[in-house]
Amino acid sequence: MKDPGPRSVLTILSYGSAIILIVGCMWWTLDPGNFLAASIVPEQGLAVALGAGLSMAYSSAAKARRGASQLFLTCSAFGSLALCLWLAVFLGDDGLLFITATPLNFAVSTILLALSLIISWLRLGAQFAVMVLTFLFLGWAAQYLPQGFSAPSVRLDSHLVYMVLGADGLIGRPLEIIATTVSLFILFGVAFEISGGGEAIAALAMRLARGGSAAAVKACVLASGFFGAISGSAASNVMTSGVFSIPAMRRLGLPAHQAAAVEAVASTGGQIMPPVMGAAAFLMVELTGFPYAEIALASLVPALICYALLFQQAGRLVRTSPQQTQASEDASIPRAPERADLIHLIAPVAIVAALTQFAHAPARAAVVGIVTALFVGIVRQG
Repeated sequence: MKDPGPRSVLTILSYGSAIILIVGCMWWTLDPGNFLAASIVPEQGLAVALGAGLSMAYSSAAKARRGASQLFLTCSAFGSLALCLWLAVFLGDDGLLFITATPLNFAVSTILLALSLIISWLRLGAQFAVMVLTFLFLGWAAQYLPQGFSAPSVRLDSHLVYMVLGADGLIGRPLEIIATTVSLFILFGVAFEISGGGEAIAALAMRLARGGSAAAVKACVLASGFFGAISGSAASNVMTSGVFSIPAMRRLGLPAHQAAAVEAVASTGGQIMPPVMGAAAFLMVELTGFPYAEIALASLVPALICYALLFQQAGRLVRTSPQQTQASEDASIPRAPERADLIHLIAPVAIVAALTQFAHAPARAAVVGIVTALFVGIVRQG
């Protein structure tokens, strides 16, 4: 008999951490009355976001395990949240101005790096964790490389403390972009999907591609491009358009590996399709100082070329498939689009309009998109 106790605690912890992230991102972006800006420093908010993110990831991983591994992951979930909350309090005093490699700072930094690497290994794979660990090691070992590749001398404890508490470290500018702008745009993609926008885009893509050959494959490319322009996440694209496009391409006669490859390439291209792109675009805004609208506009032509070539390739794949039949092509159409589906396009239009208004604050445009998508969902579905 399964013990519901630990799983219930982990579920509460996972959802609680998610709520902290969502509410924190919204509040930090809007900040009515500049309450947060006057009360805390950004690093304190980032420490809370890091703790909530680690806690959510560890608690989700723990629910799928039993025994000693579940106990370790549960302790890591609570420990991550508690350690980062303590760090948020510490960063609020004068210690923020003089971050030195004290034994306490070194211990906290080492534990947070270890927790981050372990959960990266579990959730993203060994290759990702090894790559991060390699770059961390090279940052310190570069001082021993030949001239031309070498770096200034640095102690190992100072290096590890900077990698966590420094401006470009774990609690630094990259996390600030992820915890605010990127998270809100991912939340917009979720709001757009639950409001019915994903299904509407799939229907519109199928209708646009139905007149020609290789309807299912071309519709996959179109749907991924449309939804990618809204979510900015390859994983979100696969979970939405891939649900109908991969089975449809299989019915069309494409082998499993080709159907998966087309969906993977089309979904990945969504990260460079404006108006909502991947995390790298928001990082470019912070590092270059250019408005997000200019970076999105610069990405438009390469994104269109990418999808035009992939769209053309769809016809060739089906022509070379011996199992391609008109009947299977017709069966791949999920439903006819309705005129009312066009109302879902209000949300991405609202984001584009908001990006022109908040050129250097794209997170606010994401909030506008979230509110618009939820409003459209209420109007459309009740």
